[in-house]
Amino acid sequence: METSPPLSLAGTTVILLLLLSHISNVSGFNDVAEACKNIIDKDGEDAGPTYEFCLTSLQVLTGAKHADLQHIAFLSANLTVANATHTERIVKELSKNEKRNVVKAAYQTCMDCYDEIVQNARTAANEILPNKNYVTANKVISSAMSAVDNCKDEFDDSSVKSPIFKENNDMHALLGILIRFIVKLQE
Repeated sequence: METSPPLSLAGTTVILLLLLSHISNVSGFNDVAEACKNIIDKDGEDAGPTYEFCLTSLQVLTGAKHADLQHIAFLSANLTVANATHTERIVKELSKNEKRNVVKAAYQTCMDCYDEIVQNARTAANEILPNKNYVTANKVISSAMSAVDNCKDEFDDSSVKSPIFKENNDMHALLGILIRFIVKLQE
């Protein structure tokens, strides 16, 4: 039985854009910029994602201009799935040529972690829309944030510089944005 190849990051983005184009403005936010301003710490005391990262990351969702917070959170979860799937592929490719056992083990841990992130972000998307179960969405995204930390820690513990340092930081920031949207939805 043949299976379809997984969607590329660009393909996933196109699907997300099409989804967004059918969403009407139901409440609160007029666009991604306003949504990002609303969830990012303005005092700079939070070590979480910056406004610029939020805006840059979510601007690919051009139809978000007409989306309410629930739909922006849903699309953010799907963007997280696409990003985590892409990172998982990078890790898999890097691991193929690795000879050092300690680094191979780190890659395996990261592949497992990113698989968990993908599954948790998918669950969160389903809990956000249509279920509106924000408590469960919050729990699974918190767990996904721990998975990113586990991947980072695996390289730190092996005393090898992580070749996916940027990807891990970006994923942590994307998850930070998503969890902030979920918290807003819980208010």
